[in-house]
Amino acid sequence: ALGGFDGDQVLSSTEIFNAETGTWSPGPEMTTPRTNHRAAWLNSENIFISGGFDGVAETASCEILNVVTGESVAVAPMGTARASHVLLMGPIDAGTWPMPMVAGGFNAAAGFQLASTERYDAFSDSWESVGDLPVARDNFAGMSGLGGGLVTGGRVFNAEANLFEGLSEGAWFDGEAEEWVAFDMTSPHSYHNMAGGVNGSPWVVMGGADQT
Repeated sequence: ALGGFDGDQVLSSTEIFNAETGTWSPGPEMTTPRTNHRAAWLNSENIFISGGFDGVAETASCEILNVVTGESVAVAPMGTARASHVLLMGPIDAGTWPMPMVAGGFNAAAGFQLASTERYDAFSDSWESVGDLPVARDNFAGMSGLGGGLVTGGRVFNAEANLFEGLSEGAWFDGEAEEWVAFDMTSPHSYHNMAGGVNGSPWVVMGGADQT
């Protein structure tokens, strides 16, 4: 468990669950408080954490948390601060590290929903911009695979109706062309989840909201 909001403040604390004993214990402190952030395993010891809301504004900060040493180290910040985004793990580079990629999200100071996509290079500790999503969105789902990554749905603002709507569109990232390719879904989804795509299994989109 990494950060979050306890009803009073945004947290930087983490907790680690021991499946053998069925108990939780305190983990390393993150370098900054975060909620609506994203995290994914880099390898068996390290977790990559990106963005989120730090209690004041969306943050561009990122860090790598080592569950063995109990330390968390800040890495280069993203080019754009974002929360409620998607974090994908790209192909292994030089046989060592996957390449984290962030897409979309929310930034109140940058026009709310974002379309931008950035990829992190661990060797140079830097971010580079890659192709934008077909539609700016936040609160959507994504998974690595298909040579890059797949995202589904998301939340967009309908100014005429004065409400947020779910998207009935997904997109997959073509790693060779380094661009997003849109596809239609049968119904709109936001605040949802997805699973699948492993060893040829189907992609499954689950629940969410069509309007908020």
